[in-house]
Amino acid sequence: MKKKDGAISQVAAFDAFDRTRELLLNEILELSKLSTKHLSDIQDLKVKASEIGGRLGGQIIDFIDSEIIPIIKKAESASLILKSEVAQLPAAVRQEDGSLVFENGGIKIEGALEGSLVSPEKSVTY
Repeated sequence: MKKKDGAISQVAAFDAFDRTRELLLNEILELSKLSTKHLSDIQDLKVKASEIGGRLGGQIIDFIDSEIIPIIKKAESASLILKSEVAQLPAAVRQEDGSLVFENGGIKIEGALEGSLVSPEKSVTY
């Protein structure tokens, strides 16, 4: 194939896609961890509110239960859904140094039957 202005290889394009997928997955996992930590912190806050006692303590607990916890649980649930969706995206097999693994003339893909998706000699123009 002839090189054209603006052409990038499919390998470079897939490498960029795969690294973006990895970043997204890391952000989703971080969101899930933060949601779990926030729920724990909120439980501690509820204990402290109960120590206040009286009407004010009850109001704080009611507010937390009705306004805060549902939002955190939605975020936690959304992160699980996103994690599931991202897991369906093709993921390249990489060596320890982060470079792509090639097999049968293409990039080796985790769990792929054929073991490759992109041929390194092709290019795409954007």
